[in-house]
Amino acid sequence: MNKNKIMKIIFFGLEVVMAIIIPLIFSLSLYNEVYNKYFCEEKDLCYTIVIFLLGIYLTIKMKILETNNIKLKIRELIVFGLSVILNILFLLISFLNPLDDLKNCLILLNAAICFNFVVLLRNIFLVFKIYIGDIRSLSSKKNTIEESGDDWMGDSIKNNFNEYIRNYVENDITHSAIMLSAPWGTGKSYYIHNSLTPYLKQNCNIDVIVVSLYGINRIQDISKSIFFECKLKNKKDKKHKIFNCFKKPSFLAAKMLGKTVVKGIASNLNIPLDINENDLQKIYESINLQGKLIIFEDVERTNLDIIDLLGYINGLVDEDGIKVLLVSYDKELKQKCENDGKFDEYNRVKEKTISDTINYYCDYKESVTSIVDMYKDSKLSKIIDADTIDEIVDYVMNYSDIKCNNLRSFIYAYQKTNDIISKIDDVELDKSFCKNLFLGNVAFCLRKKNKDDLQWEEEYDDVSSQNLGTYRFPLYKFSYDYIMSQNINLDDVRKTNDEFVKYNEKVNKRASLDNDFNNIYNFLQSDEHSLMKSIKNINSSLKNKNIIPQVEYTKLANYLIAIKEVLSNIKVDKIVDSCKKLMLDDVTKNNQLVKNQILFHNGIQLETKKAIDEFNDFKKEMVSKTHNKQYDFTNYYSLEKLDEFVNYIYSIKDKLITNKAFAKLLEIDKLVCMIDKANSYQVERIRELFHTVYSFSNLNEFFKNDLENLNLLKEEVNKLIKESHYDKVKNKQLEYLISNLNGFIDSISK
Repeated sequence: MNKNKIMKIIFFGLEVVMAIIIPLIFSLSLYNEVYNKYFCEEKDLCYTIVIFLLGIYLTIKMKILETNNIKLKIRELIVFGLSVILNILFLLISFLNPLDDLKNCLILLNAAICFNFVVLLRNIFLVFKIYIGDIRSLSSKKNTIEESGDDWMGDSIKNNFNEYIRNYVENDITHSAIMLSAPWGTGKSYYIHNSLTPYLKQNCNIDVIVVSLYGINRIQDISKSIFFECKLKNKKDKKHKIFNCFKKPSFLAAKMLGKTVVKGIASNLNIPLDINENDLQKIYESINLQGKLIIFEDVERTNLDIIDLLGYINGLVDEDGIKVLLVSYDKELKQKCENDGKFDEYNRVKEKTISDTINYYCDYKESVTSIVDMYKDSKLSKIIDADTIDEIVDYVMNYSDIKCNNLRSFIYAYQKTNDIISKIDDVELDKSFCKNLFLGNVAFCLRKKNKDDLQWEEEYDDVSSQNLGTYRFPLYKFSYDYIMSQNINLDDVRKTNDEFVKYNEKVNKRASLDNDFNNIYNFLQSDEHSLMKSIKNINSSLKNKNIIPQVEYTKLANYLIAIKEVLSNIKVDKIVDSCKKLMLDDVTKNNQLVKNQILFHNGIQLETKKAIDEFNDFKKEMVSKTHNKQYDFTNYYSLEKLDEFVNYIYSIKDKLITNKAFAKLLEIDKLVCMIDKANSYQVERIRELFHTVYSFSNLNEFFKNDLENLNLLKEEVNKLIKESHYDKVKNKQLEYLISNLNGFIDSISK
């Protein structure tokens, strides 16, 4: 018998004994004059004290009786009844005073005072004990959350599930099982182990046996799992007691225990393994499962035939009266049975075996908050506030083409993001940048849960992808590389952070147009008239130059195209097209951008293919106008700097491949002028420029945009051969150059 049970018996016996011993002592004192002094010597005051103590006692007792613990409630009701009866007897006898003796009356009233005082102390102690227990429970729960990070349910939701399952275990007479259904990663297992199991044990003394069906191949293996779960449940037992249930005659005949784990346990305990399957089955069936709840997890991941499994469970609930809870995803089970041609049979057997299917859910904002709290000591947690959590749930998890609330994927994204920012210890990353990085990673990991084979397919964008993130929170390329292959270039992280900061600094300089930009960026809360006015103001500002920073152009175009899509107004279309043209012309004439600054923007999702294509075309044009800025070859178009030019191209060849442009960036007229003046060795070096970049087979996947300039260069070199009189060696080098260009053009044209 454990310490808790002994204490309960002592407390229960104490109050009952006091109800007999105390009156007996005072009764004996009438004759033996043992009791000569009273607590109170005035009869009326005695009545007042008795009633006062009784009132406090009743108040505390009523609070104790609100407990959900049935055994505690029954016990306290018995004690409560005895106490009330005893008080009534004390008061009634003293009031009627049949002996007409003040001394006897005072003894009775003082006995009542003493009794009520002792009982009151006992109940105060009991309340204190319950309170301390609650505090410890809460503390334990908090520690569990901090250790596991998976407290994924709100209290009200959790309590509803707990009460429902408790009612099933205690009162269900249908002889059927119930199912808890939800997709993988929504916190079902955590709820079972850390909420439901302790609740059932503490409130109604129901033991829970949890068995995972993952990888189980035979029905007999379920019996084995149940058996050993029962025997290993009490971790404080000495290991030899695990097998106390074995009867000596049958155990001596043991031959095998089947599973590797079981063999390991048995060998550690020096138990012979020569028991046959029939004897094992008898031992399994000898376990008393009455008053217990068996929970089968990972039902959809078992190797068993689902129909056979439901038949086994039907035997447990229907024939043996055992309570069973299946934890699974019903939709996936149905799909599995449909693929096996057993959909109708599944529905029929399920209807017979499972009475209720509970669709499990949780408060995702509360769940995300709890997960973030788990990492409270991490760098990332310091930049995540309530607004960020709202954005995660509202604008990422519920994003129209994501619609995924998988909390395990969220934790994975959190861990990856924290890894990335923790690797940067030489500079302090911008908080807004880290937030955007995190939300883009969350979006990608949720997409990855829905579709595992996601690939980076951006033609012109090696910085970020809205297709893999969202319009508001794109995925950065360095994050994609780290999540997919565990490789990361920390210089890319630093550079991206710097460009993000510069972008925001430039955006903040357009204060005079804040009202118009706010109206456009929140156009779904505006009206046609005010939107038209704001668009006209933006158009006028673009004509005046330098008022709107170029880094704002891509985001502005995104929202203008979205407004154009909603309003479907010819006047709006013309002004939006004018704004786009003005932005592109400005970048062409006065390019202050680098590629990253164009691609740094959050935005709004476009709904039609026409609008998406229009926006992508705009971005492509913007990107194309930054290439010359990003890779400025102007200073290299001289024969004196030819070797430097070759070395420079060699140093940036990976970036040229990533950006899918080389010949497109060249000024062909200047290059042709160099070729005309070059000697044979220098022509060979010029050929090296192209071989450095175009040195792999699948050129067609990268350099489609180079075809125009390659063809132009080939034509110009052919003209030089025909119109000029070079020595034969140089002519041979030029012929090789033409041959090289033809090979590149053919490869790219495939």
